[in-house]
Order: sequence, then C-alpha cells, then structure tokens
Amino acid sequence: MLVKASPFTYPCRVDANLIQRLARQNPANASGMARASDLFRQFYLDPAVGWHVARSFARASMTFPETVIGRDHWLVCAHMMHLDPSAHHDHDVDAAYHLSQQPTTSAKLKAMLIAGLGEPVDAHLDIVAEKAGIPRRTVEAFEILFFNVLDRHEDGLYLSEIVYPDGRLVEFAGDYFESTPISDLLLRAGYNHRDVDLVAHLSGLDDASFVATLAKLKDREAVLEKQIMGNAQLMIQSGALNQRSVGVERATTLLTASRSARNQTETLTCPVEYDISAELAAALEAVTPITVADRQEARAVSRPGRSYWSDDAGNIYPFDYDDDTDDILAPSQPATPSAPMVRFPKPIPAIWRNADFDKPVRLVARMSAPGLPDHYLTEANVGIPVSEVFFEN
Repeated sequence: MLVKASPFTYPCRVDANLIQRLARQNPANASGMARASDLFRQFYLDPAVGWHVARSFARASMTFPETVIGRDHWLVCAHMMHLDPSAHHDHDVDAAYHLSQQPTTSAKLKAMLIAGLGEPVDAHLDIVAEKAGIPRRTVEAFEILFFNVLDRHEDGLYLSEIVYPDGRLVEFAGDYFESTPISDLLLRAGYNHRDVDLVAHLSGLDDASFVATLAKLKDREAVLEKQIMGNAQLMIQSGALNQRSVGVERATTLLTASRSARNQTETLTCPVEYDISAELAAALEAVTPITVADRQEARAVSRPGRSYWSDDAGNIYPFDYDDDTDDILAPSQPATPSAPMVRFPKPIPAIWRNADFDKPVRLVARMSAPGLPDHYLTEANVGIPVSEVFFEN
C-alpha cells in the first residue's frame, strides 16, 4: 500500500481533527477566502468526506498523507482502489459505493447508523449489519467513506447540518409529513430517538412485532401525553403561541379533557352534606300530639305484664299469651289511628330527590293514611313520598 510513513499514529477516528489535517494537505488546496470556504464545505460538512478525500489524493497520484489504524484503514483501501481499481480492488469498498448510489437503501442504512450516536461503535455496527442483512465489513466501510457520523457524535454543528439543515422549526409546519422526503423522516427518527428497532420498523425491515411491543407498555398513555405537551411547549417557546397549530390545539384539547376528568372525580368523591337534626325535627313535628284522652285510653287498655306490637301503619295491638302453651292469640282491635295530616308550625326546607331531578322544596305538613306510605305536603300543595325527601344544611 502507498501509505506515507509518519512519526505519529493518530487514534482511529475520522473526526474533525483528522479531516482538518487532510484538508490542509489536499492537492486541490489553493489560497484565497473563496477556496477556503469551498474546502470547509467539502471536507467538514460532507458526510462522504472519506470517499472524496481518497479520490482527491489518488487523482493527484499522491500517497495517502496520514498514517491510519483501525477502522480508518478504509480510507487507504478507497485511495488504493482509485489509484488502480484492478490491482487494489476491495469487495467491501465497492459494495459500499454501490449502496451509496441507491437512495432508498442508503437512506435506511444511514438512519440505522445515526441511531447509534454515542454508543460503542463496534457493537452498533454489528447490530446494523444484522438487521440490514449486509456484511459487517461493508457496513463499516459505508460509514467511514459515505456517512461519517459515529466518530463525530459530539460534533453538533456537523450533525445538525446533516439532519436539520433548516433547523427543527420545519417540523411545526402543518404539511411537514407531506412535504418532507422519506429519507429525512427516517434519518430524524434515528437521530431523535436513538432506537435502531424503531428505524428498522419504519424502514420495513421487520414485522408488526415492534408496534405490539409499544402497545404493551404500561406507561404508554403517560408517555404520549408528555410528548404532546412537550411539543406544544417547544412550539410556544419558539413563538408559535398566537399561530394556528395542530400541536398546540392537541395540547389544549388534552388539558381540557384532563381538567374535566379531574373535576368529575372531585365531584363524585365529595361527601354530600347531610343534616340529621333537620330530619329529626321534621319527624318530631309529624308526630301527633298526645292528648289527655289518649293517655286515659292507653291506661284503660294496658295492664301490667301485657305486651303490645305495632304494624307498618302505626296501629297498636296487644298480645294475649296462654301461660301453658305460650301460643300467640289473635290480636285485639287496633288502637285509634294517628291523624291523617299534621301541619308543622313553620315550613321546613328540604330537597325532593328522585331519579329525574333534585328540587328544593318547603314542607308544611306530614300526611298519613292506613296501609299507605307517609307523604310530606309542600307549600305548592304537592305530596312527596317520605322516602324521596332529604334534609341538608
């Protein structure tokens, strides 16, 4: 190989430092600000800088100016192929070049590669090769020569120029999905989420098992809610508060639904205030006052050792027992029933509550009839079953 001897051996990283050194030694280098600008754009911002560097030095019939080790040896392999394709043909370099010329396949491979930013490079390359079904050496050559990102994971300006050349604000447009190429959508999915499985699924490299896995996540609703709210907050901080936006509208709808559910829960769990003293006062007011005649009648029908019982209508009956058999004999005639209506000294406020409504009323009397349930009479001259009347503070 035509490799220039050097007293220094640099780490196996095709990063900004190596690219800067190669740019200074580029045979096409020339003086002038315009030429310097072209070189910066060509070398620093071009993800295929490895392939262009190798071709540039080969066309000038120059030996490769740097001593490289590890994965960087693909630069020298490409350089040698450019010098003499027949004598120095490399199958993996050739395969990587042809992959770079296929837009769809290249886009999928780039998205999976960029999903591994910050991860151990060798392990990530193994994963990408397995999911893509491409030889590992070919994937490695492709990354070094045509999509140099793994060694430059800390180079924010370079990565943003590749993934978001116009910034993230493009994602706020209503027609973002319709106007953005599929290759850019895949690349941004890998860059934002660093999830090779996600990119593989979006690229069509697997079945629906990835979606099934997402559906089984216990906190999926909370995660989705956080993403919606976070996206809206980002848009607002970007100055889109007064603009029509689907993202902000969705967040607003989510906030409204959340508050409605919270208020409903508080209403259901709030205990209903209940005034038992008011109910007791109403019941006492409904009791027929005991007169002197009532007391005399009670003394006439009662005697020591005798038992009495009352039916549902309030009628009182005495029990007669046989001392030998203890059999209960037929009851005697009932006592005088209570008055059919007892008016209260003053109206009593209450709530008439049934299956259709809750209505405030004012009670003026209690009505009774043998064999029928008691009713309250309201100021509007309406009878209400006692079971539907509730007393509150």
